[in-house]
Amino acid sequence: MLESSRPRSSSIPRSYHRIRVDNGRFAEADAGELGRKLRALDGLLSSVPPSQHRDLSFGSILSSSDNDQILSDSDGDASRDLFELLDGFPRPDLIPATFLEAYTAALLGRPFLNEYRCTDFKKGRDPTCSEVLRILPRIDAVVDTNLSAAFNAANDTGRLPAELRLQCYAHLLPRPTHLSLFDHQNRARKAPRTTFAILRTCRQLHDEVSKYFYDKQVLFQKLVCPFPTSIRHAIHLALDYETVAGMGARTRLYFKRLEVQVDCVPNRSVNIPPYSAVPRVEDSWGEMLKLLPSLETVVVSFPPHSRETARMLHKRRAPVNWLIDQIPDRMQLLWDFRHWQDEEGERLVAERMQLGWRGGLQHGESVLRVT
Repeated sequence: MLESSRPRSSSIPRSYHRIRVDNGRFAEADAGELGRKLRALDGLLSSVPPSQHRDLSFGSILSSSDNDQILSDSDGDASRDLFELLDGFPRPDLIPATFLEAYTAALLGRPFLNEYRCTDFKKGRDPTCSEVLRILPRIDAVVDTNLSAAFNAANDTGRLPAELRLQCYAHLLPRPTHLSLFDHQNRARKAPRTTFAILRTCRQLHDEVSKYFYDKQVLFQKLVCPFPTSIRHAIHLALDYETVAGMGARTRLYFKRLEVQVDCVPNRSVNIPPYSAVPRVEDSWGEMLKLLPSLETVVVSFPPHSRETARMLHKRRAPVNWLIDQIPDRMQLLWDFRHWQDEEGERLVAERMQLGWRGGLQHGESVLRVT
């Protein structure tokens, strides 16, 4: 039921279910035309010094009618082989334009972006840069071109030493001290969100940047009071679960440390979104922990407040007891009491930690390091 309320993409026409996809859209004649364009492009790149490639107008050359005159004697066998090679490949007619998109990015020293687009719904989705580059060596062998080698010569990022690549990643994607599962603060007063466009490039950069950004990173979660049966608390846990569930399975494996801050004075109230990107679950907290199989340590901390009443201190004891019960015994449970200022509550926690497999109270430090 939640899926039906999801907004329709603007690139999909309202009558898409009545549109018939032309399964025969790419014929052998189209393969011949594609081969001529690729040869023309290869001929241009090989005739101009690489240092001048940034000044070329590729689009006008590919659309020029001179291509037919230059390569009118296209090999029929090559056209058939190319047609068979690209059988089932998305939009083969867009291979030259997609290659140029990736090649131009390489010439400018930028990583290309893999964007899933549908410029003509009747013909299916467009190919991504990675898909074109992956099949390009086989296309070169069929139509006798060297486009794959041209791209590799222009793409210097992957050949940089690992230390320099890490410096590039740090410049494009600064690594924060922690990753907050749900941001309660007003976005208007904060810097723009970090862009992860670099992850949508080739697999090598995706894996290297993911490891750089997520490895040994601390997930930060906030529990709000009243607790544990309030609607506000349930909404926050549901949003935290959705954030974790929306991550890739390989990304979630990087997280080994979770910090839970028990806060009785949340910054603002939050309403649950009208639709969810992932199926809702009853036990948001338990299901979230299951999605983090590498998690080893949980640190419980408390935010600083200038004036705390006895009632506020007492409110914190309910979520603290709940955390002790809910966190699996296999995980190390640490406590940072610097801002709790409740000696009686700390004594109760120490007594609870002596029970079961916890082995007593163990102190840790908040990633926020607020003094």
